[in-house]
Amino acid sequence: MNTRRSTSALAFGAAILVAITGCSGGNIDPAPAQKTEPDMSQAQRKATLPGLTSDAEAAANSMLESIAAGELDADSEDYLQANPLGEHHRLGTWEITKRSTSISGTVCVEYRPSKDADPVAMSTYNVTYIPAQGRIPASKNSSPVGTGLNTGC
Repeated sequence: MNTRRSTSALAFGAAILVAITGCSGGNIDPAPAQKTEPDMSQAQRKATLPGLTSDAEAAANSMLESIAAGELDADSEDYLQANPLGEHHRLGTWEITKRSTSISGTVCVEYRPSKDADPVAMSTYNVTYIPAQGRIPASKNSSPVGTGLNTGC
């Protein structure tokens, strides 16, 4: 009986010790707290879209004019030097593709809260240029593809 009491007392004491200190799960420290900037609210991201769309449209029109002028090597760096984008706006995509009968391009502008941050919104435009052929005049078309939140180009 004496052995049963001491075993019970020992088990009871161990249970209380575990309850007070908690089970550490192999002495693994919890993850250190990371200091992060708060995310933008959806309303703040939506508020960025008109400016993004404006910058994407201006870039697309500039690309279209460069293509029509025969400057197929036009690139984003040339555009950015001549036309800086709005604050926090970054040119995410600037692609020109030549096909047998037309030349097309895509421009996408992203909103990034800081230079190294992930994009939180974007706006994309496509352009198409069809050179004149005989009596058919050249055709230039610029159209919005869309905007998006929580995404980049």
